[in-house]
Amino acid sequence: MDGGQASGFANVAKGDVNWGQMAGFANYGNSVRGFQIAGFANASKNEVSGGQIAGFANYGKTGGKYQLAGYANIANEEINGIQLASFNYAKKVKGYQIGIINISDTIESGLPIGLFSFVKKGFHRIEISTNDVFYTSLSYKLGVPKLYNSIRLGYDLSDKIGIGYGIGTQSKINEKFNFNIDLSSDLIFETDSIDLQVSTDLTFESSSYHIIGSLNKLSFSFDYNLTKRISIYVGPSLNVSAISLDNNTSTYPNIAPYSLYNETFSNTQVKIWVGGIFGLSFTL
Repeated sequence: MDGGQASGFANVAKGDVNWGQMAGFANYGNSVRGFQIAGFANASKNEVSGGQIAGFANYGKTGGKYQLAGYANIANEEINGIQLASFNYAKKVKGYQIGIINISDTIESGLPIGLFSFVKKGFHRIEISTNDVFYTSLSYKLGVPKLYNSIRLGYDLSDKIGIGYGIGTQSKINEKFNFNIDLSSDLIFETDSIDLQVSTDLTFESSSYHIIGSLNKLSFSFDYNLTKRISIYVGPSLNVSAISLDNNTSTYPNIAPYSLYNETFSNTQVKIWVGGIFGLSFTL
């Protein structure tokens, strides 16, 4: 089709569209050498050389220069520009994915930016570490080295656990050394022990966890590569904790080994201190 299509509801072109499609609800074309703009959804069986903008979702074999949607973008082969939506998928990315969830096979250039970015042929790393708050911490990092997400679980001997999320970046110094910057936030849980009286002669102890506050950490670390996939890392960290008042004891649970700053605001105690991390990592 030479030219374009405009409709209050929908446009359907079984052949190629050489300019563009605009509709109040949906557009469909075989190949679109231009753009698709719709209130709900756009779909192209093959390539879109320009871009797609929709209120809900966009689909194309190749996504063109941009796919912008309120909910989802899918490029079955590749995107050569920007995908912006809550959910983005492209087999090959030459540009940027910006959303809550980004999934791809390969990032050839650019970055995935979101809460959860999974790149099949990207950065996947499991870490076991210790720091000044948690004696044992387990992390899974995923994305690309320039920008990755991390999911964290920490435990200490005083029955506190931390569940957190973070972002970070890794720079290669040489074949043996990497430099990492990580920013994370953990919810801190503390255990409660309750005695359950079953009978006069039998008592069970039950445990439950409740949130006592948060730990926010900015860390800088150096990797030393022992092998291609195994490395050790060490570095300093800046820590900020915000702990709520325990109404049962009228005290603040303590997770800080010491503090450079200690102030209380509306039943929340804020402490700042410098700590350190040391760990072992496995690249998958």
